[in-house]
Amino acid sequence: MLKNLFSQSIRRESPENNYYKAIKAYKLNPQQDFSRLRSEIGLDAATEYAHLYFSHLKLNQKLRREIELHPYEYNQLNSSVDVMIIPPPHALITEEIFKKHIQPFSPLATSCGFAHVSLLEMKVDSVHEGARRLLKVIQDKAKNQKKVLLISLSYGSAFVRLMLDHANETEKASVKGWMNLSGLIFGSPRFHCSDRAFWTQKVSRLQRSFSSEQKYFLTPLSNLDVKTIHFLGLQIGQQQGANRKEREYLKAWGPNDGLVPFYRYQNLTHPVFSFAGDGHWISISDHASFFAKTMSAMVSVLPVDQRKVNRALSAKFDMDFTY
Repeated sequence: MLKNLFSQSIRRESPENNYYKAIKAYKLNPQQDFSRLRSEIGLDAATEYAHLYFSHLKLNQKLRREIELHPYEYNQLNSSVDVMIIPPPHALITEEIFKKHIQPFSPLATSCGFAHVSLLEMKVDSVHEGARRLLKVIQDKAKNQKKVLLISLSYGSAFVRLMLDHANETEKASVKGWMNLSGLIFGSPRFHCSDRAFWTQKVSRLQRSFSSEQKYFLTPLSNLDVKTIHFLGLQIGQQQGANRKEREYLKAWGPNDGLVPFYRYQNLTHPVFSFAGDGHWISISDHASFFAKTMSAMVSVLPVDQRKVNRALSAKFDMDFTY
């Protein structure tokens, strides 16, 4: 009996059922706590709910509309800004992931007319070392009065997060903006906080380094005073069995493999764009135009919706004419 009960608890429901459960929960209360909701309607349905939540936030809707209205993928103002792409340490990802999900950002940024595009690959074994090296690059940019747009992915975002904690105002001022894709900005729930290795744990020192916000990050993310946009893929992977049980147990109900506990993003003051069809690794090619416009929008002032201006002018003219 207990065996049957347990097998039912990990059985995946159909996508349609999960969607309707999410819709029902959202209509009932659009401000529910993600982590609590997960225990009530399940991981998959709560993920659908999270996408509804992020998609309906007024801040996110407004910025998305402005970005989509932005007329420039190639922008002349981009020529005064460098782009720095910060991937995870190469030891933590496969060559396939690097070529498919990280490398494409370089030609995309180049096509947008940025001054210089660099891919900062670091062979480091700790978050601290990666943040130190990144800060050195930012200090050189500030010294040469260069502006830089940071684009970080997955574990690479931990380097940016910690670097901004230690950067001074001059160094922060050289950062034009930060695009964080599925970033590890709160630490990873998959790894413990200790630097000690146990024979039962098959994780490297490098993996253990990305363990928790409490251990590394000094200030709340909202206090970093850098223009920031977060991107999250909200599609759950298809892993079953022990992998799924571990994810449920850790309550790391993040996209794909649980490396991003996205319920923490619910409390951010920055815009958060969610992609329901992508997992942890968001497809650059599928969203190339949106990412290109986002990069340009972080450099230049977003355009005014001319249609709204025209409607307002028309209404004023009608009123004046009436009088």
